[in-house]
Amino acid sequence: MGTYIQTAFIHEFSFAVPTTKLQGISLDEFKIKVAKTVVGSLDCFSYEARGSFLTWNLKSEARRKHLVPLLERYYADFYGKDSKDFVADCKPVISFLGGDPSDDDLTNRAEEEGFSTFYPSDDWYRFPTVNGLEVQVNVSCVSLSSEGKVLVEEMGKHLAFFERALRLAYGDNLN
Repeated sequence: MGTYIQTAFIHEFSFAVPTTKLQGISLDEFKIKVAKTVVGSLDCFSYEARGSFLTWNLKSEARRKHLVPLLERYYADFYGKDSKDFVADCKPVISFLGGDPSDDDLTNRAEEEGFSTFYPSDDWYRFPTVNGLEVQVNVSCVSLSSEGKVLVEEMGKHLAFFERALRLAYGDNLN
């Protein structure tokens, strides 16, 4: 079984309130521990309880402050600043985002335009174990780059390493 390898940023994640009694940990501590398995810092996310789900969304102010500088650097590193892909696919995204679109405009434009370098990528899941309880976390992302299909069964440690490396390399634009 394989999947397309892609780099994306998380704009929303959620998980259900546990139905089993938590042992030795409060619900507040549990939700923070689970959330930190998904993103390194919660400072850029707002939290709300929606029925039986706990949901975090990327704050608009964080997107406005950090996303364009992150994309300018990431796209230049990934595609090459002088490449035709950068000019054709990345510059329009950076220009659009530099105009400070609303959250709805951003989502709508990404879905409608079909940017190859900036598009919604939902239906991702993570299954961290916190305090002995495995939790399904639903993750919604915006993809920044995508390439061919790869086998994922044989690269579990590599994927975690690549995620940590990307956070280290581009973390100054995330916090």
